[in-house]
Amino acid sequence: MPVSDLFPRPGPTSAPGHGWAESTPGFGRWLHDFTDGTWSWSEEMIAMYDAGLSNPGDVEAVFARLHPDDRDRVRTSLEDAMRSGSPLNGQYRFRTDTRGERVFAFFGDPVRIGRDMVVSLRGYTIDVTDHVHAVARGMAAEMVEQLLRERTPDR
Repeated sequence: MPVSDLFPRPGPTSAPGHGWAESTPGFGRWLHDFTDGTWSWSEEMIAMYDAGLSNPGDVEAVFARLHPDDRDRVRTSLEDAMRSGSPLNGQYRFRTDTRGERVFAFFGDPVRIGRDMVVSLRGYTIDVTDHVHAVARGMAAEMVEQLLRERTPDR
């Protein structure tokens, strides 16, 4: 199957948020085909992972780079979606080759033939590292301010 069939480019009126570019840094597409057990990743996804993956679609190589605290949760979420044909979403930390640990959010939907036969999961992964770090910095600053207020007697 051509890559364009696996990963159709969202059009300006068909994509959430309208106007996604042909290639968006920090945004990748993936497909898990249940019929043969294969994974396919867009070029953007491979670049975003920055992991020197010798076999694109090698999901075990990806799991090896997930933060140990995230592996079981992500694997269980994926297995549940595959078994039930339900939507999938979550977030995980991932070790890249040159950009350190990144935080990725993912979501996917079942692809069905007819009403009941789920043949694959198709989804997107987004690099949300900068947002997560900004939120953490804001929360830390608020906590420091609160602690200082509690330690400073009213005058």
